[in-house]
Amino acid sequence: MIPNNYACQTATVIKDYAQRPLPYGAIVANDRLTYASGNYSIQIYGELTNLSANTLYTIQIVAESQSSPGSFSTVSCQTFRTLPCPKPDILTGFTQTQICVNKGATARFNVSVDPDPSVSGILKGTTWFFDWGDG
Repeated sequence: MIPNNYACQTATVIKDYAQRPLPYGAIVANDRLTYASGNYSIQIYGELTNLSANTLYTIQIVAESQSSPGSFSTVSCQTFRTLPCPKPDILTGFTQTQICVNKGATARFNVSVDPDPSVSGILKGTTWFFDWGDG
């Protein structure tokens, strides 16, 4: 998987990319799956990591016959955009977030995380950044 709208490559190049340890050039994710013939009705799942939010990616998929190495399917090239990050809901205790905090002022931050990360937006690796606006 490569960021942006990347030109579709040949099957042999895709096979080579899939075997490379990451990072490798512009490739941000790769994987190889083994699929036995006769299992055409079984879905295979893979997990891709290191994707950024609200980013366009190109994924390229190819199949190779195990009984005839070097015999490839047509390369499937698809682009997709990851979803943007939802804003986390943080209870700050301030009624107007545009007002700067004065020196010596204190506040308690109660962070309430929804157990469903697709609702709360708090996912593994979420970075918290507080900008007090006071330099």
